Amino acid sequence: MKHLKKTLFILSMTVVLASCSTGGKPFDWNDVKNNGTGISLESPKVARCDLNFNNDAFKNAMTKADEIAVNKGSVYSFLGEMNKVTDYMSSLREKLTVARGKYQATADEEANKKYDELNEYYLSFYTWYYTFLEHVKGSSKEIYNAFFEGMSEKEVDEYINNFLYTEETKKLDTEITAIEDEQEEAYNQFILDYRNQSIRYNDSGWNKYLKDSLTRYREVIAKGNRIASIYGFDNYLDYVYKYYYSRNYKYDFVDEYTKLIDQYVVPMTMYYENGVDSSVVKKGTNKKIFDAFTSGNIANETYFQGDLLDSYVDMMGGDMLKAYNHLKKDGYYIFSNDKNSLGTAYVSSGMDDPLIFFSKDYQNISTIVHEFGHYNAAYNNENNGSFPFDIEETHSQGNEMLFNRYLSDYYKDSENLKVYQYIQDYEVYEMLSNAILPTAVATVESYIFENLDKTDDAILTGVNSIMARYRALYGDGYDMVMAYWAAPVVSATGYYISYSTSAVGAVAIYIQAKEDYQKAIANYKKFVAYPEECQDVDTFFTYSGLYSPMQESTFQKFTHENLYSF
Repeated sequence: MKHLKKTLFILSMTVVLASCSTGGKPFDWNDVKNNGTGISLESPKVARCDLNFNNDAFKNAMTKADEIAVNKGSVYSFLGEMNKVTDYMSSLREKLTVARGKYQATADEEANKKYDELNEYYLSFYTWYYTFLEHVKGSSKEIYNAFFEGMSEKEVDEYINNFLYTEETKKLDTEITAIEDEQEEAYNQFILDYRNQSIRYNDSGWNKYLKDSLTRYREVIAKGNRIASIYGFDNYLDYVYKYYYSRNYKYDFVDEYTKLIDQYVVPMTMYYENGVDSSVVKKGTNKKIFDAFTSGNIANETYFQGDLLDSYVDMMGGDMLKAYNHLKKDGYYIFSNDKNSLGTAYVSSGMDDPLIFFSKDYQNISTIVHEFGHYNAAYNNENNGSFPFDIEETHSQGNEMLFNRYLSDYYKDSENLKVYQYIQDYEVYEMLSNAILPTAVATVESYIFENLDKTDDAILTGVNSIMARYRALYGDGYDMVMAYWAAPVVSATGYYISYSTSAVGAVAIYIQAKEDYQKAIANYKKFVAYPEECQDVDTFFTYSGLYSPMQESTFQKFTHENLYSF
């Protein structure tokens, strides 16, 4: 079970909500064609979601359910109050998710205040829920059996322990979140200062930012280690690996994975950079097609790609097509072209029906395919929220690679086929590159974590040594790569390694798709549909028949013959 700070819990209590139909035909990409300014589109479900919430009634239902459990009262009265609690919680999750999306779409402070208010209600539930579960455990046999139906005593204990959340852990979480937010603001300011040249590489402003980041990291780890000890972990990194990201491996895994990335992935990115002939997309129409695909928006009227996505999903069929049709007709979605929209795209699965979001600069077709991979898994697999973050990211990145393989089929008769074949190679190269920087960041994080007793200067010398291994990959952009680690290491502790394993897994899906496309599609569908909770990353790939990113034999398939068309 993931920690609630990083993801919205889906309660184990059974909740069945009536499907809320919006009526009418599904939205058509043709209806949102634009001149390049981006899509502005909000689903009817989002538009009519009332963000007001009766927290007093919610608290009253919780209080009554708890009192009945403590007093071993009527099981029927208990279940009646718990149905109310469940309904309120479901409504709260919906409102919380939509409030966040509305804020992301416009940066409206009122929406942000509403999100903070709803989030406080949400967290307050969990400071209550653990004690309540203990009361249910000690209640009458009838109430115990009604609530924990079908669970063994061991399973009941594990379930209760998953929800340990006290005022102390809530306070520590709040303090850590404040530090993380401070780091993100500092990074954004650092980027602005670098772009306007008020900060340059290795000057006083540069070094101050990095040293301030180390100070914040020390604060995060000190508070995080206290949380980790409460939950029985040796340290905060191992805790977040397990609780935030549902991984079965600890942070020392990174050292061995780095060796595989350096041996097999780095050479293939260098091969592309040194060997690809990019002249095909350097000018004219070809360049415009390439730019539209990689950074334009899907419904640009000149380089419209909505039909391409429709065709791909129709070819995939099955549950993916079901999810796609639901999204377009009855789902939650927000596309924002507001100039203030925050730069992000994501899927929030903290309610019974996921919400998918795209801000102004994140509406190119690859991003939409990526996020729809998340949406498909969230919509079709009730166990998805328990899967390792590595697997969740492979759902999205693997979908990108299957879609990438589709380009040469869809455009086989096009006069621009060579451009799309170039795009296929470029997208593979990008995915390989996406495995390298996350590994470097995770390696830096492990190094800093293990050397916090050293001075800032000594730590930064070690960081420079680690990052210098990748200098040739980033060329003129190396300076900013050198500073980038400080943002995710502090503001998303333990986060980045999943992007490496998932990128490797996604490229392996592409290799299998080139070998036998229909087999790769079938295996990917099986992968997404994995039928139970599991934290062992390798198990998902073994089960589905895909090549596992946890095995060196998969890395050994990373050859230019298997990856590229040139």
